[in-house]
Amino acid sequence: MAGLALLVVLGGSVLQPSWRAVLFAAWIVIAAGVATWRIILDRRAFPATLLGLALAPLGVVLFQLCRIPVAWLSLSEGQAFATSVRAFVGPAVTASISVDRVATASAAVPVAVFSATFLLLHTRPRREWRPVFASFAVLGAVSLVLAFVQFGSGGRWCDFYHSAHAANAPGFFANRNHGATFLACCLAFYGALIGAQTTPGARRYMLFAAAALPALAIIALSGSRAGLVIGAVMASATLLAFPRDRSDVRAADIIARFAGLAPIVGFGAIAALVSLNGDTAGRISGVSGDLRWSIWAHARDLVLLYWPWGSGLGTFAQVYTLIEPVGELHPFYINHAHNDFIELFVEAGALATVPILAALLFGWRSLAAPAHYSQHDILERRVAIIVVAGLLAHSFVDYPLRTPTLAIVLAVALSMLTPRASSGSLASGSLQADRR
Repeated sequence: MAGLALLVVLGGSVLQPSWRAVLFAAWIVIAAGVATWRIILDRRAFPATLLGLALAPLGVVLFQLCRIPVAWLSLSEGQAFATSVRAFVGPAVTASISVDRVATASAAVPVAVFSATFLLLHTRPRREWRPVFASFAVLGAVSLVLAFVQFGSGGRWCDFYHSAHAANAPGFFANRNHGATFLACCLAFYGALIGAQTTPGARRYMLFAAAALPALAIIALSGSRAGLVIGAVMASATLLAFPRDRSDVRAADIIARFAGLAPIVGFGAIAALVSLNGDTAGRISGVSGDLRWSIWAHARDLVLLYWPWGSGLGTFAQVYTLIEPVGELHPFYINHAHNDFIELFVEAGALATVPILAALLFGWRSLAAPAHYSQHDILERRVAIIVVAGLLAHSFVDYPLRTPTLAIVLAVALSMLTPRASSGSLASGSLQADRR
């Protein structure tokens, strides 16, 4: 059931923005409602670290939308300027932190999607995860086919969003980097699906490599530099994470893994060196001249300008225009910092430390909690770590977590890391590992 629901929600990413918003809103309401009911039934199944990670980002959004005394805003140079501009409309003794409440409310959508999905999925028994992995495998395959159609038609067919990246095979997405990241995550989940099969290890490695090569091919053709590097690393790490069959000779297993790993690494290296569509190789070698370096430098100035309150989630584009150098003006505008962490500190200020600390505490609790795991459980946790690491790594050079679909992917991966007991105890609604 969870797999079917995710298939519908993630597949809805190809809808037009208005219909997509309705679908995500329905998902938030239903998932949050079911999760709330489960919390009422068994609060012990939702440890503080998990609730903190799910609710901390929402708390930041709500606080930024609340009105606070104007005198408090004067602590921030940027907020003091924003308050003086508002005074022309009408004097007020209180004001919200966000310089644009509508933009902040819109930015809350991926946050709410993440929180609701995370709370809904973390108590699912292991038998219910395979449909989830299968859903991602199906979506990855569909996105791969769409990407080849987009590339082959030069962006004339299956162009859902009419973006500048249409000819660069973004798949379900408007942004080729997000499409590449999504494919890499789907590939990792596919690895969790086939890695648990009873087929011989060598055959599993070959099946995974057979899926990895076309996925990396379309990522390379899209011109996504970070997608190619991170995708190749994620694919290699997933293959290495496969459990070894006890009946296999260790040397034979190593040879089989190398046979599957070699084409993945080799193709990634060739794609990074040979100019393809989107000039992936040229874009990798020309990274020193990327506009991101300038954006990050000015974004750091914005962090200081709006410290300690931040400008409000979703307002980066507005505040960046105030300091954007005239010599860097282009026909397109800078919509994000292309670094989720820098942008988070611009928009949330000191409050950005709240969700970061919640994530660190959850990670420490999840990885350090004593529990007994089967080989399949270990593989799923390894894949979850690979997906989380891949999304966070991509967040250093782009903004994947600002996309509701990729926010769901992160929630799924983190849910897989939640300590869980045996299937029998999970089915009865008790999580012994979380109750210690």
